[in-house]
Amino acid sequence: MTGPVLVYFPHNPCPPRTGAHRRCLQMLDGLVEIGARVHLASTRHFSEQPWTEDAVGALQARGLQHVWLHRRFRGQARLERWEARYRGCDEWHFCSWWLRRWFEKLIHRLRPGSIVINYAVADQLLDHARFAGIRRIMEMPDLFSVNSQMNAGLEQRIKHFVKTGQVGDLFDVDFHWGERLKPAEKELAIYDQYNAVIAISRREQALLKKHLRHVRVEWIPMHIPAIACENAYDAPPVFFASGNKFNQVGLLLLLNEVLRGVLAKCPDFQIDVVGDLGQFAIPSRNVRYLGYVPDLSDVCRNAAFAICPVFAGTGQQVKIIEAMAHGLAVVAFRRAALASPLRHGENGFIAEDIDQFAMCLVDLWRNRVLCRQLGTTARATLDAADSTASALRSLVPI
Repeated sequence: MTGPVLVYFPHNPCPPRTGAHRRCLQMLDGLVEIGARVHLASTRHFSEQPWTEDAVGALQARGLQHVWLHRRFRGQARLERWEARYRGCDEWHFCSWWLRRWFEKLIHRLRPGSIVINYAVADQLLDHARFAGIRRIMEMPDLFSVNSQMNAGLEQRIKHFVKTGQVGDLFDVDFHWGERLKPAEKELAIYDQYNAVIAISRREQALLKKHLRHVRVEWIPMHIPAIACENAYDAPPVFFASGNKFNQVGLLLLLNEVLRGVLAKCPDFQIDVVGDLGQFAIPSRNVRYLGYVPDLSDVCRNAAFAICPVFAGTGQQVKIIEAMAHGLAVVAFRRAALASPLRHGENGFIAEDIDQFAMCLVDLWRNRVLCRQLGTTARATLDAADSTASALRSLVPI
């Protein structure tokens, strides 16, 4: 019988606070569904939220065999900084000698038939030559090098906008300059060492197939099961926004461009923003910042609909799927909606430009019956069968 499946994810995904957390749980659930004996390896010092007994228990309740946590000893952090400086590891996520040794010992202990590494930055954990007999799979939430280039480009444009007040191409919702960005050869070389790479969007699957020579590239879209809640549709719309550059630019676009057209027709328009945006939580009488909300259902059960003014980034806009799972129609730009189950006029609206985006907000603000109709269809869309298990069955020998 083939050995267990060892999954490395550097954070505690329970409860899921980000799209990356939800994606990890999707993969873990899919592996359990196909009958794999799943072990999760993680760390205490990289995690975005602390590892607790409740989190470990919640994962084991989902069917995981065991959760293995790497712990630092006293003084290890200083040694790791020295090692990182010596190795010049300032571009990629740093996997110290102690973390690599711990993971290698775990492989020898469990003798897995398959290893799933989440994100290219954690590739340093694997000695591909030594473990060539184990099926190695890379789960790729997005193209790291392309995202880094996008972040750098947006940072430069934001600074120019703040300093001069000139927009330039900061609010180019077709993201023309971003289309020219290509993944780094260093990242592509990492993927080519694996037996399979899992892409979250069709566009990235096609891009990797074009550049990779030795690896199978499988597409597994983001899926969140429909979440039951009694929607009232009587509160302001909601924008899920953590503090990354893409959400920050989306908020700037909303405040500086979109709201101008909305308020001209609906002076009473309001929006709730969920997530920690830090200094980009710009005061506005039309925007209420709720900060981090542990359970999105508390907000979604009353929200009229969801807004996704984000137009940059690779991968897939998880916030669209998350809102739909909660029974909310979504208004999004065409580029953000490409890799989602959003269908214009059926379960939300897809806008081609800023003016059309504003008009979609006006239509839904004025018509709560339409909000309910589209929101109900949005939830039903995610009731469709999830393809994760069938796709994983073809990748992971059980």
